[in-house]
Amino acid sequence: QRWGVAAHDADLDQALGSSVPPPPPAPAPVPSPVPSILPPPTPVGTAARGPFQQSPEGMVSIEAENYSSAVTTPGYAWASTTAFAGFSGASAMQMIPDKNLTSWKKASDAAVSAPRLDFEVNFVKTGPHYFWIRGQAPPPSPGRSDSIHLGLDGKAAVQGVGEMKSNEYRWENQTLSGQAAVITISKPGVHTLNLWPREDGVVVDKIYISTAPEFAGSDVASAGPAESPP
Repeated sequence: QRWGVAAHDADLDQALGSSVPPPPPAPAPVPSPVPSILPPPTPVGTAARGPFQQSPEGMVSIEAENYSSAVTTPGYAWASTTAFAGFSGASAMQMIPDKNLTSWKKASDAAVSAPRLDFEVNFVKTGPHYFWIRGQAPPPSPGRSDSIHLGLDGKAAVQGVGEMKSNEYRWENQTLSGQAAVITISKPGVHTLNLWPREDGVVVDKIYISTAPEFAGSDVASAGPAESPP
């Protein structure tokens, strides 16, 4: 009898249709929000190595990916890159995204609103120090994404070091006004070198500092001196 009742109920449901409503449709997936601030740079080399030591002769050499700290700003960041062949060390650093714009013409403006790389240096010498930057401008546009600003201990010090060569690493120590990039160290000890972009997209590979105005590398296309010890 149980089977007969079940069979009868099944026939009745088939004839009249099931009274159980169908399940509701699954909700549409909600897209993840797009962050307004780029993620912080991720070094390929060893970052935060501590103060780089100036040699008794007055020289310091630093791989850009071995920064002490990095600061992002809304929509911009320094990021490690191996996309541009010929870099020294583990990688170079690029200011992203590359919008092909001159966003910070003045060093004082960059010090307030541009992403920053910091490098701690233990200076044993005082007086004028000459700064060389090894970098390049990404192709294809020459005259764009090819210059940076320098500062010391958070204050702008040198405006517009460049112009970097397009798609080729070169050492540059001239400002856009034709002067040597020079910062005076007033007292020995640990100071923080600051590096800001003048234009987005610029690629920086290495930094060389010396009390002598002459470059210590074999030529401006070379990788330059080995990195200084921490």
